[in-house]
Amino acid sequence: MEKPFELFTHKRQAVALFTLRQKITAFAPHVLTTVLEQKGGHWLSPSRMLKYQAVLLEQDDVALKTTNLVNPAVFLSAKVEEENLTHDCLQTIDEVFSSYPHLRDMLLLKPDCELYTDGSSFVQNGKRMSGYTVTTVTQIIESKALPNCTSAQKVELVTLT
Repeated sequence: MEKPFELFTHKRQAVALFTLRQKITAFAPHVLTTVLEQKGGHWLSPSRMLKYQAVLLEQDDVALKTTNLVNPAVFLSAKVEEENLTHDCLQTIDEVFSSYPHLRDMLLLKPDCELYTDGSSFVQNGKRMSGYTVTTVTQIIESKALPNCTSAQKVELVTLT
């Protein structure tokens, strides 16, 4: 006789490894296989990635399903069925973990060009002065003054972006 074993996960709760060789259905509010395959390499070491793939994706007795139920108390009282998600997991991850939403990868027009940057922020006569310059060996590409409240660290970040 075999009883189904359903395991619910949410956010950072761990997955049980000992199930007495029963089939496991893990419900989560995300498409775990897609998130693990597409974004797992960004945060996980290769050895940990292999471990998660072996435990979650390549075992016949583990099934991963999505659900919109996010309150663990509802899991016990509601009949859980696989549902369509109300969000795109990969898009949400990109939005949450992007340092600046407007920054995107783009090709450089002259990839072999050597650029040099210099940014500074100092106080002169009680007034903070900030600015940066981007140059090549022979010409100035861009040079700007920044608002008076700009720190030296922010000047460097602005220069690099």
